[in-house]
Amino acid sequence: MFRSNVNHPPGDRRRLRSITHTAEWLAVAGVAMGLGYIAYLALVPDALAIALRREVPGVIVDPSAPALAAAGLVSLVPALIFIAAMASARTLFRLLGRAATVFDPAAPSVLRRIGLLAIAAAFAGVVVRIVVGLLMTSANPPGQQQLVLSVSSGDVTALVVGLLMLAFALVMREGIRLDEDNRSIL
Repeated sequence: MFRSNVNHPPGDRRRLRSITHTAEWLAVAGVAMGLGYIAYLALVPDALAIALRREVPGVIVDPSAPALAAAGLVSLVPALIFIAAMASARTLFRLLGRAATVFDPAAPSVLRRIGLLAIAAAFAGVVVRIVVGLLMTSANPPGQQQLVLSVSSGDVTALVVGLLMLAFALVMREGIRLDEDNRSIL
């Protein structure tokens, strides 16, 4: 791991800046895509209903307008978490790419926030599928409503990534402490 701008080759720092610059703009694109998706669902007539029917194949009778609206709002939770995570990722990449040292004091809190958002995304994915399935099949005849309980590989991946981010936040916090101790000795 890099200690400071003085203790590692300039090529490493250039590569880090190149990677973080690219990743920063990918995160901005992620925010734009998330906002674009929400805008599309909000502005295009029937887009939300079509998307929800595609997610829940067992819809026999269209749900009531309030159930459809509630399912739509609930289904936006993962998109909102994604947007928040991408905004935080952009902040982290900006810190890592522009700081004089990789051990920027703000980085651990941003890593922690990203980790918590990833964990929230994992749990939200499971809960949203349950709630949307129930709401979208609420108008089905008795015995035809659906309780969708599934855990996807994406949910597991989000959980693992979230835990990794939390661990990296602790490691970085310790690295900052050690770097400060070393600087105080010199």
